[in-house]
Amino acid sequence: MSTTRGEIQKLKFTGAVDADGHIRLINHLPVERAVISPPFKWAPSRGAELVTGRWHLYRVVCAEEDITLFQQHIRPGWYAHFWKDERLTIIYSDARFDAALNDRSTWTDAVAHGRTHDIPERELDFKDI
Repeated sequence: MSTTRGEIQKLKFTGAVDADGHIRLINHLPVERAVISPPFKWAPSRGAELVTGRWHLYRVVCAEEDITLFQQHIRPGWYAHFWKDERLTIIYSDARFDAALNDRSTWTDAVAHGRTHDIPERELDFKDI
C-alpha cells in the first residue's frame, strides 16, 4: 500500500479515518485533509475512568484493496468509512458493511454493530470531514 500522487486519479475511494486507529497506514496514502477536534472527555472502555482526548481525523484517498488492509489493522472498538459515488463502506475490526451513501436507512446494521462496540450513536454518522 504505497499510493503515489500520480495514481490519485485512478483511486476510487475517499475515506475518513482516525489516526489513533491507523496512523501507520495513513502514512502511505495521500491525505486530502486533516482535522483535530477540540478536547473532550471519554471512557476508552466500559467502566473505565474518563480521559481527555482529541480526534485526529484524516480524509484519505485509496483503492478498494486498501480498505481490506485497513480492516486487518483497525483497532477493536474503532471504525473507518469510505465512499465512492453513492457507495458507502464501513469497516470495523470484526465486520464490514456496504450501504448507500445518501440513504441512512441502509446504515442500520453498521450503526447497530458500532453500538456493540460502545461507540456512541452520534459518532456513527459516517460523514465527510
